[in-house]
Amino acid sequence: MGFLVPDSDVSRVFVGERHPQISAVRFQHRLLQALTCGGATIEAVTTPPIAPYPRSRHWWVTGAEYELSGVGVRGRQISGPNLPVVRLFVRLIQSVRHGLPALRQPCEGILVYSVHTPLLAAALVLKRLRRVPVFVFIPDLPTFMGGPSNPLKRLMKRIDDVLIRRLLGHTDGAFPITEGIGRDWLPRGPRYSAVEGVSDEAAAVLSGARSNGAYVFRGGHRPRLLYTGALSEVMTFAHAFHRSAIDASLMFMGGGEELDQLQKLSAVDPRIAVKPFTLGAEFAREVERADFLLNPRDPSWTGAAYSFPSKLFEYLQTGKPIISTRLPGIPADYFTIFRPVDLTDQRSFDASLESAVRVEEDPERVWAAAELLGQRLTSASVGAKLLNCMREWTA
Repeated sequence: MGFLVPDSDVSRVFVGERHPQISAVRFQHRLLQALTCGGATIEAVTTPPIAPYPRSRHWWVTGAEYELSGVGVRGRQISGPNLPVVRLFVRLIQSVRHGLPALRQPCEGILVYSVHTPLLAAALVLKRLRRVPVFVFIPDLPTFMGGPSNPLKRLMKRIDDVLIRRLLGHTDGAFPITEGIGRDWLPRGPRYSAVEGVSDEAAAVLSGARSNGAYVFRGGHRPRLLYTGALSEVMTFAHAFHRSAIDASLMFMGGGEELDQLQKLSAVDPRIAVKPFTLGAEFAREVERADFLLNPRDPSWTGAAYSFPSKLFEYLQTGKPIISTRLPGIPADYFTIFRPVDLTDQRSFDASLESAVRVEEDPERVWAAAELLGQRLTSASVGAKLLNCMREWTA
């Protein structure tokens, strides 16, 4: 149970979205592929990850059956109005309704993607009705992923966080994306195992990094840095870049709460540019033009220990060098490939970014680390881990 969109519907579903959840959808595709690679047969009950109307153009979500190409997963998209608040109750009811027939056959468990209250509640209703274990994959914590400015909405978000943690106490296990979520946030009771992600595409590039020269900047021109994604918790990096004298260009592609601030900064600093998020050929052109792909999230952000941005897997599979702040949620061994940047103070930022955009002095070290990391990101590796945990926890 989660938020899926068939490949054929991605452009239609996300049209007009300010920051479309493309990376999250791709991440779920890979997660399901890992499970099927491990021998699981999966049926999906899902809804698209879109904003409520009128922020989204879709006021109604049309129900439909689908099959994920290349994954072998049959799915059912639930139908209902995409209206604020109303859609939450519809998701709960429709998920139970469509989940019941799917559980007529013997089932090892229900895996819920994300801590979304209606889906989690629906899974626990099905657990009681069909006596089937429930597991949760936790890609992020909504409480820490930016927040509404409205005080009432912030209060509702905190109440939802309390409710989610109580519901999680009735599950049979969890797969948080960072160790910090399991250690600091999960309630006592459910067992957990941290899984930062899976990507056969990234694993293939990582494994072949030495032969194709991946993750090395050749130099010889003004370096171009590109960030794609939600514009949240990026202003510390942007301001530090603005204050620096580094000869590089910085492109932000996306939307979010810090969009206006970034646009004002770009108006006074010609090295900084801001564009809306795009798909298809235009997006591919921007990635191709970039010398470095950037993860600029502020490590002092309260949610830093609970975040492993899924876009990093999109970055890895391009083979381009990656510059990233040291978010506590990113395992240290990734920084044998990533080029770290330090936001502690301006002097540290200047020195670390200057070092990051230099020509790689020791590519052999990077390639060796890439090959090791690639082995653990394959569908076979991750799928076996997930299924072994589920079976062990319910044995």
